[in-house]
Amino acid sequence: MSDTLSGKYIVLTSASYDAAEVHVLPADTPEAAFRLVQKRRKGHEYYLDHHDSHFYITTNDRGRNFRLVTAPEGTHMATCLVRVARRLCPRFTASSWYMRLAMARFGSTLTSASFTR
Repeated sequence: MSDTLSGKYIVLTSASYDAAEVHVLPADTPEAAFRLVQKRRKGHEYYLDHHDSHFYITTNDRGRNFRLVTAPEGTHMATCLVRVARRLCPRFTASSWYMRLAMARFGSTLTSASFTR
């Protein structure tokens, strides 16, 4: 269990070797129930964070390779930001003035890009 970088959500992630399931809860209503993002499916891994009014999700929902997508709060409509080849997993971090996207493979950062407002 962790909170998002924005501090707006509490995230409960359950993951195994080749599958993940994530539940989110608004941090300002801890008495509410966690909401499932997407049901666990063999071969599908996904992880999320939150920045401003969007969720940023790294997912391999379309095959072996990961991509970074964004979805506005309260919707299931995702927009792809980055497609990644060769089984790289994008790792996303953000604050109110800074965003960093690093491509990692087996725990080693291969390349990264930073964006500032």
